[in-house]
Amino acid sequence: MYPALLKEDVKVILDGVLTLGSSFLDEAFGGLVRAKGMKPQEIRKKLTISSEIDTYVDRIWSYIEDPRNKAK
Repeated sequence: MYPALLKEDVKVILDGVLTLGSSFLDEAFGGLVRAKGMKPQEIRKKLTISSEIDTYVDRIWSYIEDPRNKAK
């Protein structure tokens, strides 16, 4: 996902996903800030996340906004 975000807008669609582990969400999304050095504002401009379960979207943005909020 990271290389694509540098070049274009990215849409992540999580419809139909039954469960997402917090460690996956932390690494996949919080890692954009921690490991790749992207700023949350940059990510918000380029990334769209949709899900039938609003909680997933909220959790993802919380990992992006505060990457120190690591999964437990």
